Amino acid sequence: MPSEVYFYVPNLIGYLRVVLTIVSYYFFFSVPALFLVLYVAAFVLDAADGQAARALGQSSKFGALLDMITDRAATAGFVILLTHLDLDENLIFALVLVSGLDLCSHYARMYASGGIAASHKSTATTRNWFLRTYYNSRLLMGALCVGQDFWYATIYARHFYPKVPLIKEIQMVAFPLMVLKQVCNVIQMAEAMQDVVAVDDKERAKK
Repeated sequence: MPSEVYFYVPNLIGYLRVVLTIVSYYFFFSVPALFLVLYVAAFVLDAADGQAARALGQSSKFGALLDMITDRAATAGFVILLTHLDLDENLIFALVLVSGLDLCSHYARMYASGGIAASHKSTATTRNWFLRTYYNSRLLMGALCVGQDFWYATIYARHFYPKVPLIKEIQMVAFPLMVLKQVCNVIQMAEAMQDVVAVDDKERAKK
């Protein structure tokens, strides 16, 4: 019999997020409005699975892994599709850079935190005050994550709906939040690298 962990409510929400994201990609070029609805719905459910896990006492390492993989894969897929639009080459460079930094920093933190033994959101060994505040404050984390994804979404929306009002204004609000998210990513990756090197130094000292 499969483990009941697979059927925890937050994990079922996670599976739904995966399905919505994949289906949204299918409509990326053909039906922009439907893509936005499906992608944003998958993004909003990211908050719902965490709330469900805490409310139902169904937090799990599998759920944490599923959540992180879904977040990173959804963003990376969105950026890959965006690079196929007729966008400014400097903007495409920024998109790839931001997406790569996001992927690398989260992998580095998870590796440095012990992989399966601890969540990458744990702040037990976090030294930087800003990064510690980011992971301890759901409001701050939510704002920066929303800012990053909405920056991507407004780039897409402005390409297909250049005359729709408020999209540019939303992008202007999202941009500084996205930048702060990248500051977190840089700090996160640098701290993770330092932690891994510290382990190397300890192992070398034993020889």
